[in-house]
Amino acid sequence: MAEHPAYLWWNGKLVRWEEATVHVTDLGWSTVGAVFEGIRMYWNAEAGEGFVFRLQDHLERLHHSMKLVRLERRYSVDELTEAVIHAAPCQ
Repeated sequence: MAEHPAYLWWNGKLVRWEEATVHVTDLGWSTVGAVFEGIRMYWNAEAGEGFVFRLQDHLERLHHSMKLVRLERRYSVDELTEAVIHAAPCQ
Protein backbone atom coordinates (compact mmCIF):
# COMPACT_ATOMS: atom_id res chain seq x y z
CA MET A 1 0.00 0.00 0.00
CA ALA A 2 1.36 3.44 -0.94
CA GLU A 3 2.15 5.83 1.88
CA HIS A 4 0.37 9.17 1.74
CA PRO A 5 2.15 12.54 2.00
CA ALA A 6 2.41 14.26 5.37
CA TYR A 7 0.90 17.48 3.99
CA LEU A 8 -1.40 18.63 1.19
CA TRP A 9 -1.73 22.06 -0.33
CA TRP A 10 -5.44 22.68 0.26
CA ASN A 11 -7.08 26.00 -0.68
CA GLY A 12 -3.81 27.90 -0.59
CA LYS A 13 -2.50 26.45 2.69
CA LEU A 14 -0.36 23.51 3.79
CA VAL A 15 -2.64 21.15 5.70
CA ARG A 16 -1.73 17.90 7.45
CA TRP A 17 -3.09 14.89 5.54
CA GLU A 18 -5.40 13.95 8.43
CA GLU A 19 -6.96 17.43 8.51
CA ALA A 20 -7.73 17.68 4.77
CA THR A 21 -11.34 16.50 4.72
CA VAL A 22 -14.48 17.17 2.70
CA HIS A 23 -17.91 16.60 4.22
CA VAL A 24 -20.00 13.93 2.45
CA THR A 25 -22.88 16.37 1.92
CA ASP A 26 -20.73 18.96 0.16
CA LEU A 27 -22.50 19.24 -3.22
CA GLY A 28 -19.44 20.63 -4.98
CA TRP A 29 -17.44 17.49 -4.25
CA SER A 30 -19.95 15.19 -5.93
CA THR A 31 -19.92 17.27 -9.13
CA VAL A 32 -16.20 18.00 -9.19
CA GLY A 33 -14.23 18.54 -12.36
CA ALA A 34 -10.56 17.71 -12.00
CA VAL A 35 -7.20 17.37 -13.67
CA PHE A 36 -4.17 15.51 -12.36
CA GLU A 37 -0.45 16.18 -12.66
CA GLY A 38 2.02 14.00 -10.75
CA ILE A 39 5.07 15.84 -9.42
CA ARG A 40 8.07 14.00 -8.01
CA MET A 41 10.55 15.25 -5.44
CA TYR A 42 13.70 13.30 -4.68
CA TRP A 43 15.40 13.72 -1.32
CA ASN A 44 19.18 14.09 -1.38
CA ALA A 45 20.46 13.14 2.09
CA GLU A 46 23.97 14.47 1.43
CA ALA A 47 22.67 17.89 0.39
CA GLY A 48 19.93 17.80 3.04
CA GLU A 49 17.29 18.98 0.58
CA GLY A 50 14.76 17.81 -1.94
CA PHE A 51 14.93 18.25 -5.67
CA VAL A 52 11.72 18.50 -7.70
CA PHE A 53 11.88 16.93 -11.16
CA ARG A 54 10.94 19.35 -13.99
CA LEU A 55 8.64 21.43 -11.80
CA GLN A 56 8.09 24.23 -14.31
CA ASP A 57 7.05 21.74 -17.03
CA HIS A 58 4.63 19.98 -14.67
CA LEU A 59 2.97 23.19 -13.50
CA GLU A 60 2.65 24.61 -16.99
CA ARG A 61 1.05 21.34 -18.14
CA LEU A 62 -1.31 21.48 -15.13
CA HIS A 63 -2.35 25.04 -16.07
CA HIS A 64 -2.89 23.99 -19.68
CA SER A 65 -5.02 20.99 -18.62
CA MET A 66 -7.13 23.22 -16.39
CA LYS A 67 -7.68 25.63 -19.27
CA LEU A 68 -8.77 22.79 -21.57
CA VAL A 69 -11.52 21.66 -19.18
CA ARG A 70 -12.38 25.25 -18.22
CA LEU A 71 -11.38 25.01 -14.57
CA GLU A 72 -10.71 28.26 -12.74
CA ARG A 73 -7.00 28.84 -12.25
CA ARG A 74 -6.82 30.62 -8.88
CA TYR A 75 -3.03 30.42 -8.60
CA SER A 76 -0.37 31.35 -11.12
CA VAL A 77 2.46 28.98 -12.06
CA ASP A 78 4.75 31.16 -9.91
CA GLU A 79 2.43 30.86 -6.89
CA LEU A 80 2.20 27.09 -7.34
CA THR A 81 5.99 26.90 -7.64
CA GLU A 82 6.35 28.69 -4.29
CA ALA A 83 3.82 26.33 -2.70
CA VAL A 84 5.68 23.24 -3.93
CA ILE A 85 9.04 24.59 -2.83
CA HIS A 86 7.70 25.46 0.63
CA ALA A 87 5.98 22.07 0.96
CA ALA A 88 9.04 20.06 -0.07
CA PRO A 89 10.78 20.14 3.38
CA CYS A 90 7.61 18.67 4.95
CA GLN A 91 8.10 15.37 3.13
